[in-house]
Formats: sequence, structure tokens, C-alpha cells
Amino acid sequence: MSRVQAARVLERFFRPLAGLRCWGVRQGWGSFLTFELGSPRPEPLRPRPKPSAVEHEEQPVLVRGDHHLWVEQCEWTIKNPEQPLIESEDDRGLIAEALEQLDGQVIQSVQLVPFIGLFTIRFERGSSLLLRRYDDHEPDDDLWSLFSPQWTLSYRASGHLELPGGRLVDCEDVEIVL
Repeated sequence: MSRVQAARVLERFFRPLAGLRCWGVRQGWGSFLTFELGSPRPEPLRPRPKPSAVEHEEQPVLVRGDHHLWVEQCEWTIKNPEQPLIESEDDRGLIAEALEQLDGQVIQSVQLVPFIGLFTIRFERGSSLLLRRYDDHEPDDDLWSLFSPQWTLSYRASGHLELPGGRLVDCEDVEIVL
């Protein structure tokens, strides 16, 4: 697939995020990060239990946005203006402080440099999040996945975008301004 087509793929999947503020930005297990964008949507954490003697048992839910960005199998660096760099292996308290700076910001652009396994997200107040594949990566490791109610787009350590249905798209350097 050509560069133009890969750029169109990123444009198609990231364009719905234009103007949406990130919320619920947090670190999960290890170096995983999650970002919510769009309107909150409750998702059940487990299937409803079978009817029992308890009539009004509450079902636990997880609140996610219309769009959910999950940063997973990669190293990352957060650059916030006038603050030291924060990396994925830093103290969780320092990471939480840096993530607070990203919470509430709008994504301005995304940039892909597949040859070196780099994906950069730039935010409105000059902050950026740089994602890099691990040195010992497996080609099918996902650096990030962007979830929407109708589709999922992932970026693999091999430098490919994975479309809904599993189709892989070859990529070259591209930047999409939202």
C-alpha cells in the first residue's frame, strides 16, 4: 500500500478525534497508558449474573469514551513544556503527575516514522507523547490500539497499521494534523 493510502488510513481513523479532549488519562499495568475521548459510555465489566434471590444487584461498569486509546507494548516518553521528561520506567508518582498535564488536552497531530518504530502524539499545549517499539519487540506487538464502537485500529512494532478485520497496511513517514 502506498504512502498516500497509509496517510488516508490515519486520517480516516484519527479525524473523529479532532477537537475532543482527552479524559481519564491514566497508567495501567506496567507501562500501559489509556486515554478516553468523546462522550462517556458505561461498559459492563462482566456479563449479568443469572437471576437470583437478589433482585436489585448492581452490575459493575467501566466508563470509557466513544474512543479509547490504549498504549501497550512500547516504551514511551512524555514531554511537557517546562517539566522534565518522563519515561515509561520512571516512578509511577512522577508518571501520574505528567499524565495529569495531558488530561483535558486536545490531540493536535499524530506522526508515524515506521523505520525507527516511532509514533508521536502532539497535544494542544505543546506536550507530546513519543511511543517507541521495544528493542526486543515481536513484529506483531501492538504499540497502540484505538478503539471506537464500530472499529479498532492498531499500530504494530513491525511498522504496519492493522485495520479492522486484520488487514495490514505498509506505512511510511506521515504526519496528520487534526
